[in-house]
Amino acid sequence: MKQINRRTFLKGVGVLGGTALGLGVMNPYEAHARRQVVRYGFAATDIRRLDPMAGPNSTDKTVLVNIYDGLIDTASGEVNVEKLQPGLAESWESSKDLRTWTFHLRKGVEFHSGYGEFTSDDVVFSLNRARNKKTSRYFKSYKLFKEIKALDKYRVRITLEKPQTGVLLLPNLLGWQAGMTMSKKAAEKLGKKFKTHPIGTGPFAFKEHIPQERLVLVRNENYFRGTPKIEQVVYRFLPNSSSRVLAFKAGELDLIEMDREQRAIDQVKGPGVIIEAFGPPTVMKLHMDRTRKPLNDIRVRQAIAYAINRKEIVQFIGKDVAEPLYSVIPSHFVGGLQEIPASLRYDYNPEKAKKLLADAGLPDGFTLGPVFISEKAMFRRPMDLIQNQLSRVGIKIEVNVIAHPAWHKKNDEGSNPLVYRAATRFPTANFILEEFFSVGAKRNFSHTTVAEADLNRAKGEMDAEVQKKLWRQAQIKILEDLAAYPTHVTKIIIARKSYVDLGFSTLKSNLCICVPIKWNARLT
Repeated sequence: MKQINRRTFLKGVGVLGGTALGLGVMNPYEAHARRQVVRYGFAATDIRRLDPMAGPNSTDKTVLVNIYDGLIDTASGEVNVEKLQPGLAESWESSKDLRTWTFHLRKGVEFHSGYGEFTSDDVVFSLNRARNKKTSRYFKSYKLFKEIKALDKYRVRITLEKPQTGVLLLPNLLGWQAGMTMSKKAAEKLGKKFKTHPIGTGPFAFKEHIPQERLVLVRNENYFRGTPKIEQVVYRFLPNSSSRVLAFKAGELDLIEMDREQRAIDQVKGPGVIIEAFGPPTVMKLHMDRTRKPLNDIRVRQAIAYAINRKEIVQFIGKDVAEPLYSVIPSHFVGGLQEIPASLRYDYNPEKAKKLLADAGLPDGFTLGPVFISEKAMFRRPMDLIQNQLSRVGIKIEVNVIAHPAWHKKNDEGSNPLVYRAATRFPTANFILEEFFSVGAKRNFSHTTVAEADLNRAKGEMDAEVQKKLWRQAQIKILEDLAAYPTHVTKIIIARKSYVDLGFSTLKSNLCICVPIKWNARLT
């Protein structure tokens, strides 16, 4: 067999000289010896938004979490509202009635590009922007913020319309989405340019963005936790999975996003490669429109549930990527169900499904459609399997695969009888429950009302333990009503070279649905 050297291989896959991918050919180990530069392969065509309050997607957040900080921080490598730590705020306390929260800020923290010291004025500016419908996609999360006041240069007081426990309030102050603290001076000076040239206090600062090619961050020499060892983070836009994998194998990338499928992981496994699988998990659930016939019959919804084989779905996706899910909230979330009654698990039982259909007057099954599904593999492939499983008991689903944005539109306008939806949210039960199961919510695709009383009580509850109990009660009612059938969760998957130390002792979960380059990361 003819031996193929590295130069011949790179030429064959189209990365020699960066001709196809725009990547350099310098030996990565030589580059690391001279410079601490991380090359990160993105599964995206480009950045969409660099304004953290404008609804950034997961790709945008991967960049933004390195630029901005929040008042509160998560524990290293774990997102847990019960283990939060100081961020830009050194400490905080609340009044007994939980209506007033006071935050004591760090002194001497500097914004990027010479925009001065971080102070209470920046917090007031950022939170007022976060709760303004015109400037924030997340304004509803801040609707109880009655007043945000600078008590002095390093103290901020938040007064609420109604009491909120830390479980509800503090996630909105993390360096995540609208909780990212922005520079008031930079916003005033840059104007509209501020949305494309982010200025934060984080470990890395924005340098340049070349559309559909790359985005570059450079280290913040004055970062308050310490000067980062990594000099630059170069994000490459490579939406094609094969291109990312080839470039990674060729040594042109140090870190890549992976498709959430076992076969993708198996392609890159090998010596010198570490696979990271972490949360918060993406919750996959099938919403059934209870206002449509025959889905308005609980027996039909139960038949659909018993006809679906979760284990088959997980096996199909891959054991390193997916796990079965039995409630609409994962059990390890704050407020998740620890034990689910056997009758509400709806374990695979096709004979029971057929009997329920017969009891509902549909002994020969029925046809439902069109059922719209996204073209994206993480939705389409499991839905193909569900379609096949349902056909075994006589339920014919006419699936129509459409573009992802069009699919979202169909779902949101109520045109889809079965909505197979993903949700990656902060790991506290209220986020998913209120978004998908509260009365009047845009994404209450099933039009259920059964959880409303518990969700409303939980919002005003001053005892965090009672809140959790109410969220668990809401999940039981959702399962009894079968407003949605949970199938599985998928983890976030990245591959990194073993010489990339991300700065985590362990990585269980991360807010940005990505791997941020921590301030203490390094190339060994």
